[in-house]
Amino acid sequence: MRIFFIFSILYFISCCDALAQLGQTKGVLKMLEKGKPDKAEKILDKAIEKNDTLPAVLYAESMLLFDSSYSTFDMDKSYTKLLQSKSGFSKLDEKLMEKHAKIGVDLLTLDKLKKRIEKAAFLRALAQNTERDYIYFLNVFKDTEHDDQVVLNRDSLAFLYASNEDTYESYNKFMNKYPRAKQIPLAKERYERLYFNKSTADGKLESYVKFLDDYPATEYRVDAEKRIFEILTAGNTADSFRKFVTAYPDSYLVSKAKRLSYYLENSQKGLASDSLQNANEFMVHKELIAIYDKGKYGFMSVEGKVIIEPKYNYIDQDYMCEPLTQDYFVTHSYIVARNGTIIFDEAVQKVDELGLGVLKVSTPSGVYALHKSGWKVTATSYNDFKVIGDFIGYRSREKWGLMTLSGLKITDPLFTDISKYGSFYLFNFEERFDVLNLKVLVNSANNTSNNVQPLYTDFEFLNNQYIWLKTDLGEVVLDGDLNEVIPYNQQKISSTTNGYLVKREKQIY
Repeated sequence: MRIFFIFSILYFISCCDALAQLGQTKGVLKMLEKGKPDKAEKILDKAIEKNDTLPAVLYAESMLLFDSSYSTFDMDKSYTKLLQSKSGFSKLDEKLMEKHAKIGVDLLTLDKLKKRIEKAAFLRALAQNTERDYIYFLNVFKDTEHDDQVVLNRDSLAFLYASNEDTYESYNKFMNKYPRAKQIPLAKERYERLYFNKSTADGKLESYVKFLDDYPATEYRVDAEKRIFEILTAGNTADSFRKFVTAYPDSYLVSKAKRLSYYLENSQKGLASDSLQNANEFMVHKELIAIYDKGKYGFMSVEGKVIIEPKYNYIDQDYMCEPLTQDYFVTHSYIVARNGTIIFDEAVQKVDELGLGVLKVSTPSGVYALHKSGWKVTATSYNDFKVIGDFIGYRSREKWGLMTLSGLKITDPLFTDISKYGSFYLFNFEERFDVLNLKVLVNSANNTSNNVQPLYTDFEFLNNQYIWLKTDLGEVVLDGDLNEVIPYNQQKISSTTNGYLVKREKQIY
């Protein structure tokens, strides 16, 4: 009984203190209504001395701190006090809650002040308009009605900063920092573009291969595969096209690689597609005879079997005199493969076989290099084309350059002529020239300079494996790897039956 009595006395005293503080709190609120924050502060100090955790006191303190005329106005501290008040209010017993309500402190009042502070904080963040201030708002003023707009503004600013820097690192940082931002798709697109450009800036095959290994699902896969295809197959060998097919079996260029390989070798070696096999069946009949029926042209075998149904209004009149032996034929507006596939659909003036499966097609708009499989080696027309060794020579005005079967330019059109002797490619500059080999030219596709220089004034191809070269000052003999068999010097070199005679000053070797 004694313990209960003591507890009752303490509770009574506590209630009295609380009632006194509530009265002081009411006084604080009245002073604030009258615009007298200094007087409100004095009353509040007395209430705080008794109990600084009473929800009403915390609410009054929050109100004072949020008063813009108050000398120590502090929005953030006001918000902290308000949250403490809300937390404490929910723990009050029913009677004390009612006492709070009588002086105007209840959940509705607390929530109303909370929204006022949050809106003010939001407007402050908008005015400052920095990523840091938006982050601060989200960290301090949590779960507000302004969060979505703050997140949007924060992400927009962060993306603007990344865009101003415009590096793949800046976009990567943005994506890692704000993975749910609405700008993520655009940031990813720019990141991949910049990373692709930077990681392949050296133009090397290895860089493109590594890029695809690192980013197999990249939207730049087509660009990367195209460059890999151009570099890997620059030597224009069937084996190089097979290697590409093996390395990238799902590439959009596989069909093209298989067709190029087919035309570079007599056997298909398992790489031919159905359409190529179909075309090969049409070549079983080596010679076809033109036929004319009901105003239409077609072709039959020498045994009299119709191979190509008469459905063409016009064919080259040469077919009326000579059998068709090629794997294509020419109409007025098309070049057609034997299987009926149109491989060129412009007006044709003349078609010449160049080799390597390539046709030179002359049209009113220019001359094109056309692969028999049905695509232009280059979309651009030039003045002329010819096969030079393992490459296609193309002439722009009066100058020649080299390109591969994929249309990759090995050299610009800078030379009066380009020719091949054994392992050597000669590049003429008017009266001078330089000499390179296949290895150097293929390497140049891998962004290695071929460094063609007009050094030499004369040459002679020796024993089908060496080349003698002369400059204004001296002479040299090179092998197929461009190594000096007889080092360059001021000398005269002439070939003999079993070697070379070298005259240098007063000596003969």
